[in-house]
Amino acid sequence: MRGLKKRSTFAEPFKRRLLLAAALLLILVTTASFFGSWWWLLDIASHFRIQLTAASLVVLVAALFIHSRIGIYCGIAAVLANALPVLPYLGDSGTAHGSAQPHVKVLTLNLHGESTDPEAFRLMIAAEDPDIILLSELPWNDESLPASLNAQYPHRAAGFNGSPFDVVLLSRWTVANWSVDRSAASFLPVLTAHLCDPSSEERCLTIVGLHSARPFGKGGSLQQAQLRHAADAVRAAPVGNAIVMGDLNMSPWSAGFREFVQSSGLNPYPQVRGIETTWLSRFPLFGLALDHVLAGPGIRIVQARVGRDVGSDHLPVIAHVTFLER
Repeated sequence: MRGLKKRSTFAEPFKRRLLLAAALLLILVTTASFFGSWWWLLDIASHFRIQLTAASLVVLVAALFIHSRIGIYCGIAAVLANALPVLPYLGDSGTAHGSAQPHVKVLTLNLHGESTDPEAFRLMIAAEDPDIILLSELPWNDESLPASLNAQYPHRAAGFNGSPFDVVLLSRWTVANWSVDRSAASFLPVLTAHLCDPSSEERCLTIVGLHSARPFGKGGSLQQAQLRHAADAVRAAPVGNAIVMGDLNMSPWSAGFREFVQSSGLNPYPQVRGIETTWLSRFPLFGLALDHVLAGPGIRIVQARVGRDVGSDHLPVIAHVTFLER
């Protein structure tokens, strides 16, 4: 009994010290995540806002359990700091909201080369039946796509340069004109395509598609260059009828994302999207929301969700969009 009492007496201060260390580390990482515009390494932490929120809740519960006042204060501060930026993204992603305008269905997916199962991909496209598709990281080129897509999507815009960052746009809407900008780097295209509804020439929109550079080291400046061009394309779109879609390699809580939506006029958080992750989503503790469909000021996203797993390390993002009435 005496030995058990000694071990218990020793264990309590150890638990408190361990909890305090975890709480202070959490506060440090959380604080750093809000200064991503200073240094790319700090911004990496912001991508894990959901994970930081979960960790903050764990610390808070543990502090309440062992009656650690400092731990409780740190836990509450960390929960508030991490959860508040996430709240605007919470919403109903499963139901399309009513609109007098007909919807346009778009889908974007990073195929991750040969990781995507061709049959699973074909079945997913058949089930979702989108009007417009943007793909990146194709196995080789657009000729590697299922032949059945040629009949379904007669209009195409693509710029291939042998890079995994190449993108291809498949569309039922008529491609009036399109261009590819490679000013950031020859292997980092930004595709801009102007599409019109074949049933109504008055319904036209601009699609800006890209797979942006990874925000590590010099890659951050390359990503910013791509996003600057994408923002210019959105601002140039008639009456704001623009959609940006693709693997942006950044989560909604990063400094780069905030700067992009502010400079372009895009809606940063369609509440219909939720906080579903799209990359490494098979591992819930590590999944990140890197793939996006974002609407310009003339477009409304009425439904958005993450699609099924077809073998890639990314999941597709599917959205119903409509034109705002003017």
